[in-house]
Amino acid sequence: MKHIVKLTLSNPSHEHVSMRMHRKQQDYITEGRDESEAINRAARHFQSLGFKVHSAVIVEQKVELPDPVKAEPL
Repeated sequence: MKHIVKLTLSNPSHEHVSMRMHRKQQDYITEGRDESEAINRAARHFQSLGFKVHSAVIVEQKVELPDPVKAEPL
């Protein structure tokens, strides 16, 4: 199941010293079996990019619908 996670991030290695603690919000769509797994995956993704994650919250769950069957022309 896909989840939309809203994260609050800062970039501690920003080139402008005054912007290093500037917080911004980012929405991220990720897959996970439950909400805690989705939050952990999103947080680890941004931490691997060098951001500091201050908070993470589930905004919405998206249910995956199967693809419609494509009819072949006769």
